[in-house]
This record gives sequence, structure tokens and C-alpha cells, in this order.
Amino acid sequence: PADVATAIRNQNAQVASGTLGDLPSPDSQQISAPVLVTGQLTTPEEFGNIVLRANPDGSTVRLHDVARIEIGGQAYATSARLDGKPTSAISVQLSPTANALETAKAVRAKMEELSKYFPAGVKFDIPYDTSLFVQTSIEEVVKTLLEAVVLVFLVMFLFLQNIRYTLIPTIVVPVALMGTFASMAA
Repeated sequence: PADVATAIRNQNAQVASGTLGDLPSPDSQQISAPVLVTGQLTTPEEFGNIVLRANPDGSTVRLHDVARIEIGGQAYATSARLDGKPTSAISVQLSPTANALETAKAVRAKMEELSKYFPAGVKFDIPYDTSLFVQTSIEEVVKTLLEAVVLVFLVMFLFLQNIRYTLIPTIVVPVALMGTFASMAA
């Protein structure tokens, strides 16, 4: 079992990609190629192809050779309580590339849609929602950036005492930030 768990962990890792032949490479390097990696394994077939052992004769032992594979939870004997009462729980976890705010919005919309079919007296509740923290963090970053622009303006005006020379760095800060975010989005 430990060998199987180690093989799954090693061959189902989320790794960062990059570019071959990119900086820092010699000036003579003429070609660069992006490295695209597939994400984590998702289907039983992909998990079944995990190599557990390579034999001296060149054959391999794969996970599907020694196990029945299904996508499911680690433990089926779980229970959930909300406000001291028994309940059913559903946990939604983001993939590494998912947008937390869009996912939370989609989950809420789907739950509202499904709640029409719930039996009488059954309702849904979202007791733990990390997207609220993400939204608050984004709002705080925007507020901090606006405060920074105002402070840059005030400090530059205080030292330069010229409105024209003060406007240049005040305009450069948001333009540089927009350029940075545009390049990150591309």
C-alpha cells in the first residue's frame, strides 16, 4: 500500500511549466519552446496507467494490474453536522487554475436551481465560503493601490512643488500596474 500511495503521489503531481531555450540561455539560442503540462489525473484510466514498478525484463506493473480503480472519497464513513443537527455535506475544492469567485458564483447558482427540487423543509446553507475572503482581499488591494497613488501624488508635490512634474509619476504608477496586469492576463 505504501508503494502504491507513493507512486500515485509522485505521478499525480501538479508541476509548474516553463519555456525551453528561454532566458537565461546563450545569445546563440534561436528557438524557444513552451512546456505545456497536463494537470492532475482525473479519470480512472489515467490512474490505472500509473507505473508501480519496472521489472528487470523491461515489463511494467501498472496500478490497473493490481487494483480496482474508481474515483471516490478516501473514506465513505463520514458524517456532518450543522448547528448540532445531522446534515449532508458537499465540499467543493478548486483546481489549481480555477477562479474562486466564478466558482463560488456558479455553485450558488446551481444550488439555487437545485433547491426547487428539494423536499419540503430541506434547505441548503453555505457555512464556509472562502470566496468571501478572496473578494475582501481584492477590494483591499484596490483600496491600497488607490491610497498609494494619492500618497505618491502628495509626496511628489511636497518635494517638487510643481504640479506638472508631480503628475508624471502619478500617471506612471497606474499605467505600469495596468501594463503588468495586462501582460499577466495574456
